[in-house]
Amino acid sequence: MSDRRDGFVLRESVVASTYSPPETEVRRVYQPVEIRGGGGDWVLGLINARWRGRTGEDWCRYRVVGGGPAEWAPFDPNVFVELPLGGT
Repeated sequence: MSDRRDGFVLRESVVASTYSPPETEVRRVYQPVEIRGGGGDWVLGLINARWRGRTGEDWCRYRVVGGGPAEWAPFDPNVFVELPLGGT
């Protein structure tokens, strides 16, 4: 299953969710990322929150730069590549 928004299709291994965890359990972060699409294309994005589910799964709230609203998805390091904030 894929999620399509603003012409970008998230890689099939990650399914975006309309679920939002309780705000008291959300950890705010600022992490620039590259996001791999279903067609192998890459786009810049930003993770602005993380949440650890009841069974330990890692979720992130991300937004495609210049794209639609932020969405929650399971964090998959093969899809979300974290970029350095500064330095070399």
